[in-house]
Amino acid sequence: MSEVSTQVPQDFEGSNKIKKRKDDAAKASGVLTRPKKKDKRRKKKKASQKIRQKAFWGLAHYIKNRGGEWVLRPRWKLLLPLGAIVLATAYLGTVGYLYWMHRYYLKCKETSLPDMFIYAIPNRIPFTSFSFLPQELDQYIINVRLGQREKLGNMLASSGNKNIYTILQGADLAPSNIEAQFEAAYVFAEILFRIDSAFVALDRTIPYIMQNKESAPKNLARYVQLCFKYDQDKRVIALAERYLPESGLNTELRIGLATAYAQALFQRGELEKANTVLEKNQLLGTVQGFILHIQIIWENGQQERAINKLLTYIRAGTEGRDHLLYQLARFFWEQGKKEDALETLKAIAASQPTDYKAYIYQLSLLTSETDQPRREALINTIISKFASNERAMLVLGSYSADAGDVALQDRISTLAYENRFPNLARFQLLLIETNLSKGNTSAALDQISNILHFNPTWYKNNEELRTSFNILRMITDFSCGKDELGKVAFRRIMEKDVLPMPMPMVVATARRLLKLNRPNEAKDILRIAYENNKQNQSILLELVKMDLKTESASTLGEHLTQFLDARRPPRYILNEAIDRLASDRFIFTPNRERLLADIKTMLLTRNLPQTEEEKGWHK
Repeated sequence: MSEVSTQVPQDFEGSNKIKKRKDDAAKASGVLTRPKKKDKRRKKKKASQKIRQKAFWGLAHYIKNRGGEWVLRPRWKLLLPLGAIVLATAYLGTVGYLYWMHRYYLKCKETSLPDMFIYAIPNRIPFTSFSFLPQELDQYIINVRLGQREKLGNMLASSGNKNIYTILQGADLAPSNIEAQFEAAYVFAEILFRIDSAFVALDRTIPYIMQNKESAPKNLARYVQLCFKYDQDKRVIALAERYLPESGLNTELRIGLATAYAQALFQRGELEKANTVLEKNQLLGTVQGFILHIQIIWENGQQERAINKLLTYIRAGTEGRDHLLYQLARFFWEQGKKEDALETLKAIAASQPTDYKAYIYQLSLLTSETDQPRREALINTIISKFASNERAMLVLGSYSADAGDVALQDRISTLAYENRFPNLARFQLLLIETNLSKGNTSAALDQISNILHFNPTWYKNNEELRTSFNILRMITDFSCGKDELGKVAFRRIMEKDVLPMPMPMVVATARRLLKLNRPNEAKDILRIAYENNKQNQSILLELVKMDLKTESASTLGEHLTQFLDARRPPRYILNEAIDRLASDRFIFTPNRERLLADIKTMLLTRNLPQTEEEKGWHK
């Protein structure tokens, strides 16, 4: 293998000698030649490396300060243009994403790309409430956003896929979509059991309801109906006081709103104010207004005057005769004039042969032993006329359960099976309830075991029916002395079934538990129902009664405060509350002095019923 030559080329050696001679001559003369640019950059780089080093992929660098410490500094000359590129890319990417999501994923065909360019601009600084854009541009962006939300909301509201998400999301995005708001209110109240959320959805759509003159009366009636159903009288009063002074209301809308206003005032015991509203808005000529007027006369203690005025109105042959006759029958019933009430109901049945309620209401009056033949004849008449009417048979079954008439309930159940009514499960539950009312706990237990054995579809799929069944099962176990099984059933109800229970069912269940000497279970059920709706008078009445009985000063203050704000609380419970609050046992009740003053004021200024026991109709 040949050796590698290490000899330096002659030309290279000569050039170095020439350069060296020039440098020596320059030094001797005191003049140095200018260094080349590459040499300057190299030296500068070496010097710079001694005092700075790159960091974060060159976006920043560490610099050594005069004290010899390394300090991190951003490289603004690189960051500023890079940041602008990133922001522009992010903005365009956001625009593209929003357009794709709204147009193709959410399938909102009205989405436009120009709108998305505006929609993607943030008009608020994150985490603050200060606008940094000019007011005109800021408002324009808000309007574009609201418009797009409205499009999406209307699209979701009209979607065929009606699940909880699409209903609530559609209502949230489109407050002007009145139907969407009512659907959302139903979901909140009936499925999610959030009463406050239901009325938040409805209250924000009120301006849109009032703007649409054609549909306003119908939608207002729906809103008022929901308010009365969930004890939201104050909302009706606030709504009426807000819109009644306006001059632009049409006649139908004004009549509906004023009538609802008077009804809400009446239910809160402000009778004189309610009557003033009726007279001021000339509502005594309407059926609803006149009925409310004579109810006010009745509640003021002028019972004969109310009846005579009602009879005069009926004889005049005005419209709504059947509604007036029902009110007359109720007055006779409350006076204890059974025969007069029966004759009035017979007159309704004669004029309206298909009105099963006029027949069934008569049964509620025939309660004595001497009435047994008339009661049997009337039952036969009802069954012969309405045997194929499922709703009529359910109302008759409700009467039978309250009366504990097992023979009649068996007859009704047989008719239900023969006619193949869709709601056979309800007739099964009514039969169990009738046996419990009669005291036939063994028969009720057999029927419950039979249902559990066959495990019907309704038990698995129908939450309301399953809740009713579990309550009857718990009551039956406690009635039979099977306390452990009753406690298991109670825990099952507390975990799953309390919220789906309608408020009348909650009260009825609590009262049954109290009769069975189960006060702790009764209070637990009432407490959960109270948390769901703190304005329900029936729930509050039971809780206040239990607080007074158990001398629970810690909870009485809260419950009594809410109770005073409910509809016409009965006088006897308020008088008892005054006596107990004045005693030393309740000295630590929160807001004790204010509660005493409020109760005394209410007793003096409000027209209140003596007791909560009111004669009712089977509906």
